[in-house]
Amino acid sequence: MDLNSTYQAQVTPTNLPSSNKKFQLPTTDYELWCKLASEQIELCHYSQALASYEQALALHTDNHQVWIWRGGVLTYLDRYQDAIASFEKALELEPHNQTAWLFKGMALKNLGRYKQAYACYDKALGIEQQSILQKLIKLFKR
Repeated sequence: MDLNSTYQAQVTPTNLPSSNKKFQLPTTDYELWCKLASEQIELCHYSQALASYEQALALHTDNHQVWIWRGGVLTYLDRYQDAIASFEKALELEPHNQTAWLFKGMALKNLGRYKQAYACYDKALGIEQQSILQKLIKLFKR
């Protein structure tokens, strides 16, 4: 699936350019793929968002944030094992990323792997002590 066909599938008559001309988007800009994925998520088109993130990663494999976003979409799709793999890739690139540890813990929790989930939550807490995150982790431990 290329960016243009994915984008055109999202275009509705109310948001078409007034000229009604077909327009092309560059397919080599990973940030554009990420923006498209974000828009697709807003529309709850998670499978399409996943495809867009995969296109972004094909262009820029070492962006830990895109791996986290991809994992988030996989979580929405109930593909927890694949989500965990994405979070682990993000953590390979950025071992002290609090968000990746937290989301990995959430995916593990959804698989019933509570001990591992709690270890991830504790790791996230150890990285940066923030009261909001502490409350969130306590909530998930209940």
